[in-house]
Amino acid sequence: MEQHTFNKLWKNSFIVFLLFSTIVIVSCGGGSTSTSSSQPPAPPASKIPDTKAVTPIPPLIAVAPEPAPMVVTQAILRVVHRNTISGILSPNGDYIDSDNATVEKRGSLGLYFEVTRETDNRYRIEPENNGLAYFRVITTKSNGSKRVHNFYGVKPGFYMTFDTTDVAFQKPENPLTLCKKVDIRLLNLPATGSDSIISINGFNLSNPLIEQSKGFVQGINLCPIDLELHYLALVVIENSESDIRYGFNFYQNLQENDFLEVDLAYQADIIPWQSNHEIGNDFQLYGFQNGWSKYELLYSSPKRNNTAGTFPEFSQLALSTFRFISDSTNLDSGINMFTRELAADVSQVDFAINNMEFTDLSLNPLDLSWLNVGVDQPEVITGLIFNSSLKQSYAFMSMDDSVLSSGKFDFPLDDVPLLVDSLLFSVTGAAGINNTDYNYISEAALFSGFLYWPDETVNVTVNSDVFISANGSEILQFILDNKL
Repeated sequence: MEQHTFNKLWKNSFIVFLLFSTIVIVSCGGGSTSTSSSQPPAPPASKIPDTKAVTPIPPLIAVAPEPAPMVVTQAILRVVHRNTISGILSPNGDYIDSDNATVEKRGSLGLYFEVTRETDNRYRIEPENNGLAYFRVITTKSNGSKRVHNFYGVKPGFYMTFDTTDVAFQKPENPLTLCKKVDIRLLNLPATGSDSIISINGFNLSNPLIEQSKGFVQGINLCPIDLELHYLALVVIENSESDIRYGFNFYQNLQENDFLEVDLAYQADIIPWQSNHEIGNDFQLYGFQNGWSKYELLYSSPKRNNTAGTFPEFSQLALSTFRFISDSTNLDSGINMFTRELAADVSQVDFAINNMEFTDLSLNPLDLSWLNVGVDQPEVITGLIFNSSLKQSYAFMSMDDSVLSSGKFDFPLDDVPLLVDSLLFSVTGAAGINNTDYNYISEAALFSGFLYWPDETVNVTVNSDVFISANGSEILQFILDNKL
């Protein structure tokens, strides 16, 4: 009986063991099959091309700066056909000089006397006792209409005005406009968030392709930085105001649709800045190296709306200088713009901004007046006047103390007929931040149809503040859009 019971228990235990083993075996086998069928599919093929990239050239080495040019003691003027300008703007450019212009110097009793053009196509006007030159340019179109540019008390230097009559000529190719559309693969991208900004040469990308630590962008426009057709591709990723990574390469003679690759290998140094007046809009940071032909846009900021912020220093680029440009705009009253030249190794910046503002603009055929309600006084005033057909009829530029202090420009009696049909006008004031850099004159001149160089150097430091006012937002926008 006991043996029977034992056998029965053993048999039942054996059956349970077999059942358990079967369950385990089935379970293991089934688990294996189930695991195989539920594994995630293989990752899709990368959308980033594995195309071989163009080989970059070694970083450009700074060349020694050119010797300082000779100081000029006269106002030296050229009048050129505007459509013949190409390449880099300089007083020695290969332009076609106008035969439709009459240049007159102010003499005694406020009368004007014609100045003879010299063999090098320049007019030279000696300054008066106050160190300023007074002269005007009258250009006449084929239909008989006239336009006056009045230089009423200007410092010695190189000046240019334009004849807007087009002439037929073979315009030479400007090497700096030989821009190429390229595709760029990005390596070593840091983790990005919804607020991250990726930019190439200062232009923010709207929808770059990102796969983990790689990225890809198409159709990026790169333009030469010098006449030897060197190109710079600078990629910046900003995760926060204090976390900015970048990478760059130099190239030469890029071709359309070339494929480039940039490794974001560097962390930017963060430079704090503050200003004594609010910067209402974003700012742009340009870079320059001795030997380049132009400043290259490197970085554009988001709007901060305050009087303090930061900007990145791209130390690995070994730049000579930075150029910081910003503005504060109110189209109902005007626009404040300021430009500052900064050392590439600067550690902190304090901007002292010339706060200018004009109001109560008034125009009649005898004078143009304005009221300066800003904290600071301009050091140069320019004005721009349009007739009822929205054609520019008159422009002036003055550094005369009587004009600056009185807030009024009196037109010569000979010019009164041009001003009877005046409709829209603007006044621009500008100032510099020291007594040796006169490029604020260039900034003001540009918006009234003039060009100015203190000497024959093209790339010069620019430290200036500009305020443009107008008798209506439409003329201000018109001026800004057309760079008149």
